[in-house]
Amino acid sequence: MEVTLTDQVKLALTAGALGVALSFLWDATRIIRRVARCGKAATVTADVLFFCACAVIDFVFILGWSDGRVRMFILLSQMFGFTLYQLTLGPPLFRLTEGIIRVILNI
Repeated sequence: MEVTLTDQVKLALTAGALGVALSFLWDATRIIRRVARCGKAATVTADVLFFCACAVIDFVFILGWSDGRVRMFILLSQMFGFTLYQLTLGPPLFRLTEGIIRVILNI
């Protein structure tokens, strides 16, 4: 089966969107850890669970979208989406969300 350039571009953009979604999930994990003031053991456990969830999500994504063929551009697109979110939208949304949660908890 031949894979067209259009299919590869769609796959790269979808993988980038998945990277943004995983980055958002990472921020949610960080906010929960920070607001709950977890210790080191809970932080390590949360990180391990996050990375296991990412591995499963990536496995299902690659299996479904590229017939199980791991291609470097898929992984690079995910990393690009993750990094782009962390460098642009991540910090202000993280501070805003954390502040809102702290205000709600202090009421």
